[in-house]
Amino acid sequence: MHHGTGTTANPHTGRAGGKTGTAETGWVEDGVKVVQSWYAGYFETENNAYAIAIVGEDKNRTGVRAAPLFKELCEQLSLLG
Repeated sequence: MHHGTGTTANPHTGRAGGKTGTAETGWVEDGVKVVQSWYAGYFETENNAYAIAIVGEDKNRTGVRAAPLFKELCEQLSLLG
């Protein structure tokens, strides 16, 4: 998570990895293609492992928006121990 959108998803503690994704729906609204996009990844602490998926329905560039949220979730999970 040292390149691209992953840089804003990198938590301060634990081990993490993730990937953005976009699915073309074939729909068009007001001349704009509608896509389903997400950021999915894993987060490991010393005692636990988590899988996290953040989905932005009918949104574009969700990975850019969701990566900081992924980081925040990881940091909150690390507080649980």
